[in-house]
Amino acid sequence: MLRVALPEALSLQLVEKELGADATELLVEQKMKTYNKDRHNDANGEPPLLLADGKDYLEANRGALTLFAWSQELGTAVFNREVAALQKTGNITFAAFYAKL
Repeated sequence: MLRVALPEALSLQLVEKELGADATELLVEQKMKTYNKDRHNDANGEPPLLLADGKDYLEANRGALTLFAWSQELGTAVFNREVAALQKTGNITFAAFYAKL
């Protein structure tokens, strides 16, 4: 999950830093629209993010938005430090990141 969602969330951080909140809000809205459209096409129902590895629409949209929200809540520096620490463990899953936080 994090292999897709994390770069997307980090790109939202970069857009916010470089282009401001308005540009970030536009991207967040686009991701929400895509997520809401695609979630209705999942025949098996939508799994929780902790179990969503391999569900592209969840990873790129809901996963990225959740991680971005966490980065806003925790602060970018804390969030990025935790991401770096997780990468060193080699266990790059949403469940591992959630457990670490």
